[in-house]
Amino acid sequence: MRDLLRFHPQTYFSFGLSIDNSPQMRDLLPLVPLESLFLETDNQKHLDIHEIYIRAAEFIKIDFDFLKSQIMMNLKRIGQKAAH
Repeated sequence: MRDLLRFHPQTYFSFGLSIDNSPQMRDLLPLVPLESLFLETDNQKHLDIHEIYIRAAEFIKIDFDFLKSQIMMNLKRIGQKAAH
């Protein structure tokens, strides 16, 4: 993970339902730098993104609101790069 990000610092990782269904994804999630993280519902209409955020915050062991604000900053950063 660190080597990938060292050579490709603009890499982002997105997790969704897989954090509930895959122990490997749960193990990988805390290794992803928060500045490189997104969360999604994987087009699962029955899922609430809020639930994904809650579970991710628990697995990473960080505050829910902090995680939410970090992902919003990531989204803004992506938007700014796309505008240039």
